Amino acid sequence: MTKRILALCLCLMLAMCMPGFAQMASQGYSLEGLERYSSFIADEESGEWSVSDPLYAAVQDAVAAGEVKNAAKDGLAVYQLRLCGNEKTGTLRPEIEIHYIARNPIGVQAVSIFTGGARYDFAAKGVSAQFGGQRAEQIVLPVDDMAVLKAIAGAEELELILHGASDIYRTKLSLSAEAKNAKAALEQLSLRCNALIGELEALNAGSYRLWDLSRAEWEAALGFAPACTVSEAQEASMLAFGDKGDAVEQLQALLAQAGFFAGAEEKEYGAKTAAAVARAQEYFGLIVTGSADGALIGCLQGETAPVREKTEAEVELTALGDAAIGVDRWWIAQKVNASASSAALICPDKGNVFAVCEGRIENRGGSEISLGWTITGELVVNGSIRYACTLRAESDAGEGFGSSLLPLAASRLIVAAELPQGVLENASSAVLVLSDGTNSMEYTLIG
Repeated sequence: MTKRILALCLCLMLAMCMPGFAQMASQGYSLEGLERYSSFIADEESGEWSVSDPLYAAVQDAVAAGEVKNAAKDGLAVYQLRLCGNEKTGTLRPEIEIHYIARNPIGVQAVSIFTGGARYDFAAKGVSAQFGGQRAEQIVLPVDDMAVLKAIAGAEELELILHGASDIYRTKLSLSAEAKNAKAALEQLSLRCNALIGELEALNAGSYRLWDLSRAEWEAALGFAPACTVSEAQEASMLAFGDKGDAVEQLQALLAQAGFFAGAEEKEYGAKTAAAVARAQEYFGLIVTGSADGALIGCLQGETAPVREKTEAEVELTALGDAAIGVDRWWIAQKVNASASSAALICPDKGNVFAVCEGRIENRGGSEISLGWTITGELVVNGSIRYACTLRAESDAGEGFGSSLLPLAASRLIVAAELPQGVLENASSAVLVLSDGTNSMEYTLIG
């Protein structure tokens, strides 16, 4: 028991010496002022609290009064900035909450917001809800970047796209445009449902990121890891449900060549194309929207991810101690989906990406191989800049990924190096170096 207490004290002392810990622990926030909102709820026992925009409740009243006659038939999407947190743990969870009213739910799986020359993509899950007495899908988007919050909350116009499993919903909102009907008028009020952005400043969220500690709470509440990516204007265009023409046909051909699409081509962007795009996005570690953009097309064209030409059995293996390793492809991703049942690797810094290398590894010895210990990796850029790698081997017949390999076992290998976005695009050379402490082997990515 004494040893446990000493160990706990040591861990606490080390944590308190970490940069930012003292600031995080000493700076709290006060909920005074939020009590004036009728939507404010706080649980003294748990410390949990939440508050919604007053205008959002007014929009809900208008829907309940039947002011939009064909809301369910035509579709209606409204959103607000909502704040949640836990006063006891000092966490804060800014969220964009969306309600989509429609006769037929589309099973929202991602959301895109175009504004200010950029596109913001969010992983999401639509759940069944009620809004103003109408059947709706509720979508919650955790936002852990103040710049993203301000860009969306301060927008005078934007385009909102809800990517569903069977369809998409698009709507353009503008404070300067005259609403053509009651539906447009209510949707445009979403641009004004952002009064709480000022409360973020009052909660001192700008000086240190209170929500840094909230990711686990988000994952527990939503059932998936929150993720957001930002694309500049030149990369922001999309191909989506209902689109037609040569671009759609070329996309289908690329998907078929890469092994994500089979059978007859669709005359337009339909359910088969959307499903194939979703499979490809999952494979390349992109946010799954079911709509194709420049990032996915770049992967399919081999700009950052060559289309696989070798099967796992054909990958050329090179001996490294007791291991035999081969790498046959690489790509850029915001996250690495290990498998459906194991946690993904996600860049904690929004300005970073993963360089993901894939291949095969065999353990030809009589001892277990520990990846990251027995075998280590680093990505060397321009001959001198080094980035440490995370190594994972497939396990449980593809159901998961682990950090070790049993004797005489063979597996798919994933190597991921986290580095700032844009580094590889401007690099003259990039080499993956794997080592067992005595010998090393190299794979050239660029140069």
